[in-house]
Formats: sequence, C-alpha cells, structure tokens
Amino acid sequence: MLLRVKEEKKQSAQSDALMAGQKRAEIEKINLRLQKILDSFLDEIIDRDTYVAEKAKLMSQKKSLEEQSTALLKGRANWLEPFQSWILAARNA
Repeated sequence: MLLRVKEEKKQSAQSDALMAGQKRAEIEKINLRLQKILDSFLDEIIDRDTYVAEKAKLMSQKKSLEEQSTALLKGRANWLEPFQSWILAARNA
C-alpha cells in the first residue's frame, strides 16, 4: 500500500509539472498578444478604448493562468502526505 502511495505521489507530481508547463506556454502566447495590441495601438491601428478593453481581458487571463501554474507547482498531492503517515502508523500499530 505504501508503494502505491509513493507511485501516486510521483505520477501526481509529473502531471502537475506537465500542466504547469502548458500554463506557461499559454502565458507566453498572451504576452505575444499583449505586445501585438500595444504595437497596434502605437501605430494607431486600434483606438485607445479597444486597446484598454483588450489589454484588461488579456491581463485577467494571464493572472489566472499564473495563479493556476503556481498552484500546480506547489503541489496538489499534499493529501498524500497525511495518508502516507496514516499507513505507516497503522503498519506499526
């Protein structure tokens, strides 16, 4: 049973790292879009209202993705630690 917990912990960490990498890739895409709308605004292709609205939307998405990435990297498998301790305590009892 303890081996299974360790295996689950490893799989969870790998999955979280993969998902965090995907979130970082999405953040980079948003950064590129932010740069494009800034360039468009500076070149007077889009007006200020459009720029501000689009920038706010993209910044909100970016912040959300950053928070999700941070949460994934901190590890969501924290529930496995108490479970592992419980198994060890039960085994020693």
